[in-house]
Amino acid sequence: GEDGSARLLVRLGDGQMVESVLLPAGPKGGGVCVSTQVGCAVGCRFCMTGQGGLVRQLGSAEIVAQVALARQQRPGLKGVRRVVFMGMGEPAHNLDNVLEAIDLLGSAGGIAHKNLVLSTVGDRRVFDRLAQLAPGEVKPALAISLHTTDAELRATLLPNAPHIAPAELVELGERYA
Repeated sequence: GEDGSARLLVRLGDGQMVESVLLPAGPKGGGVCVSTQVGCAVGCRFCMTGQGGLVRQLGSAEIVAQVALARQQRPGLKGVRRVVFMGMGEPAHNLDNVLEAIDLLGSAGGIAHKNLVLSTVGDRRVFDRLAQLAPGEVKPALAISLHTTDAELRATLLPNAPHIAPAELVELGERYA
């Protein structure tokens, strides 16, 4: 893209494909948006990934491999310093593998915890699980994909997302922060 972003099509060991996106590099380095599933069960009306449904979960190694691939594409100290879990799939539906990948990237991967961003459409399992992280565990930043503050419109746009009022989602996110 004109902004320095680039799409990476990643073929997995079983032949399935996911997409990662190299994010533009800023003063503190660039980032990558990684996928956590092949397909997605949320079925957002505006998203091609969700139209085909969920095919399978990615393992933590497959998630981390996307970061390794991104680092090959952008080597150097400022190459990939941020990872956003907002690619194909809903991270909350693959939480064990996503949190394992986050832990590895935040410890052995050398990525600052605040630069590991877990995005969700608002599944209660995310809020419950993040609240249970022990001191010393990698605690990712949290992004909530509201899409709208109108609950009725949100239910139409995200037909398979948990029906939690947008105001409550914001409150749950603020409690985590």
